[in-house]
Amino acid sequence: MCYIKDIERRVLIVQKRKSYKTNETDLKVLAAMKSVNERIEWIRKKASEVNNGHYTVSKVANDIGVGPSVLTKLESGFTKNPNLDLLQNLSNYFNVPIIAFFDEYYVSPFPFTIFGLNHSGLDVGPLFREAYQIDLSCTISSLNSEYTDALQESFQITPLEYEEVKEEFEYFLYKLRTRKQRWASMLKAMDKLSGGNTQ
Repeated sequence: MCYIKDIERRVLIVQKRKSYKTNETDLKVLAAMKSVNERIEWIRKKASEVNNGHYTVSKVANDIGVGPSVLTKLESGFTKNPNLDLLQNLSNYFNVPIIAFFDEYYVSPFPFTIFGLNHSGLDVGPLFREAYQIDLSCTISSLNSEYTDALQESFQITPLEYEEVKEEFEYFLYKLRTRKQRWASMLKAMDKLSGGNTQ
């Protein structure tokens, strides 16, 4: 008996929520966004706006079974690479196509409705198809001899991998820069200790 009442209550809540159909201006705003994170935040805030502020971070997080901090970190951009399960849960919750979170959707966007009809028929294949090519070329040359070591690699990645790979490259470059700065300060300190004779 309680189980049936719980289902009836949930159906009633779903029926009461107001939907919002995106327009051309919305699609331009979403297309200009630089990340999945920003689009998820925009969709949640728009859902909340048309439903009297009902869809807070806490409410949505609780409804999809995660802690509020998970959604806060996602919307703020702290979580750079949300897992597919979380994205699928948010897509199902707001009843929007999962691909609407990604840049690829906005190449030729079509208005979608938050809390609208089921979008399961939309093709999410582009998320899993290789869409980016990375060409890496690195030459390490000795300053004291003719020794060189060339590294070359080329591979393709999917839109789901793009943010993660980009973040890994940025971290690698950051590590190289900080190592260079650390060594420069160590050499400077050694130079001071030796009276300025270090080359």
